[in-house]
Amino acid sequence: MYLVPYKNVSHLPITPSPHHPISPSPHLPISPSPHLPTPPDSLIKVVHLFASTQDSAGLKRISELP
Repeated sequence: MYLVPYKNVSHLPITPSPHHPISPSPHLPISPSPHLPTPPDSLIKVVHLFASTQDSAGLKRISELP
């Protein structure tokens, strides 16, 4: 790692910016959201609903999921 003049810091690619991929944002997929099926019971309901529409082979695949 090498030192650079402070006046050039704003031109470095590592400078934080609002549009940077790692910048926190409310529209990021990893951001907590009230409409995401985060509660375990809701996720289980979705899985069971999906399982109920599948054949025996589909049920077997779902039951093998971790």
